[in-house]
Amino acid sequence: MDMMKFLLFIFLITIHGKFSSASSLKPELAPSIKKLLKDSELTEEQVSFHIEEIKSDAIIESHNSNVEFTPASVTKILTSYYALKHLPLNESFDTELYLDVKSQSSGSYKGDLYIVGKGNPYLGTQDLFEMAISLKLMGIKKLNGNIYFDDYYFPTIQVINVLGEHDHTYNSTISPLSINFNRFNIWREGDSSGRKGNFFTIPPVKTLKISKSNGPFPVGTKFLNKSTGPDIEEWSLSKLQKYHQKEKLPLRNPALTTASLLEYFLNLTGVETDVKILRKDHTDQGELISTKNAPNNKQMLKWTLEFSNNLFAETLLFQTNLIRNKKAHDLIDASRHMIEWFKLRMKKTSFEKVKIINGSGLTSENKMSAKFIVDVLKLAERDIEMKQKLWPLLTVSGATGWFKKRLDDHELTYKVWAKTGNLDYVSAISGYLISKSNKHYAFSILTQDDKKRKILDIENNLKTERLKKLAYKWKSESFDLQNAIIRHWYYSY
Repeated sequence: MDMMKFLLFIFLITIHGKFSSASSLKPELAPSIKKLLKDSELTEEQVSFHIEEIKSDAIIESHNSNVEFTPASVTKILTSYYALKHLPLNESFDTELYLDVKSQSSGSYKGDLYIVGKGNPYLGTQDLFEMAISLKLMGIKKLNGNIYFDDYYFPTIQVINVLGEHDHTYNSTISPLSINFNRFNIWREGDSSGRKGNFFTIPPVKTLKISKSNGPFPVGTKFLNKSTGPDIEEWSLSKLQKYHQKEKLPLRNPALTTASLLEYFLNLTGVETDVKILRKDHTDQGELISTKNAPNNKQMLKWTLEFSNNLFAETLLFQTNLIRNKKAHDLIDASRHMIEWFKLRMKKTSFEKVKIINGSGLTSENKMSAKFIVDVLKLAERDIEMKQKLWPLLTVSGATGWFKKRLDDHELTYKVWAKTGNLDYVSAISGYLISKSNKHYAFSILTQDDKKRKILDIENNLKTERLKKLAYKWKSESFDLQNAIIRHWYYSY
């Protein structure tokens, strides 16, 4: 009798286990998905995807879903949700101008200007010109003293991705005092060869300098940052390379350029200046003359996701940590605070292989699985405390952002709300799907040629340049596969 009870107990436990874990069982891939994977130029190991119904947690389809891939800009989903949870959405971050007057007579002022950055990544040319006009309208005809720039609000990060191209504008400098998305132009005056002629900076400020080099640059490099001191940002061009008449470069000392451009606009408005431009922490000196606000945080988050702006993403990451009183020394430290916050809210999710070193995804070192990303998307959608959901801020198939020209037919337009992410030999898309049956799903598709991506991260030679040129074809194939998988999910479920 005791043996019969024991066997019955084992049977009930087994049956309970089967039913209780039913939602976590991975279903067999549909034949059409198997065919897509077979026909694709990407190998099955280069593809990962996971999709779950939000309401029931039912796993619809899953492939390599627990394998860590590089998410690229899909990382911005985590950064944006983190920011949404903490930043006041109707508030904004600003740039302030103070005037500390020592003495003044008949329009001649002795004193100092302080331009103070508090994390406004949207400050532009018009804003600085308005600041200059504000000083002009005060009756200032001449200013003798210093223009101090204060960029101490959070650390300045020279480049987001130290392994990436340092002369590309998307590899932004992150600074509390930014200007024109931390980019500037150079203008070539001369013959059509692209090699001869003089080069001029735009804006034409005294703290930006262009020089020429006789020797060759590293493969794939058009410009070299030759800055050696705190008061000049210098970029070198090679006499052996051709250049367009107008080229765009990243600013690596945006706070310095901001202060210098303010002086330039003062001179344009008729204010004579005899000043030095220096870095200094502003405390309580002077009178507040002008404040320039960024668009509110909700709009900044929308643009971060819609246009995949790396500067915005990393700035919002620093700002969110400051709101939480979590000081960060660099992007790795800032990302660590974010991951720790997610761990507290996703206690059933394994973080053992999750790695995040920045908030924009501009690195191949960020690692996470498709299943992990879906868990984050479900967490965000179920968060009843949030007044602003993540879903409406994502780009829309056939309608907005980088997703505007994908899945843009009459059936799929407005049905996929997602974030895309791409590096050479890395492509990702993750978000929400409203199927033909009007069910709501969270999904993630990650693709990566790990072998070729590692070569690009380690080497820099003619071989890697050839690989980069072939990456576009690989990305196109990835897009086709991702679109086909999403179409299958839309019509099938």
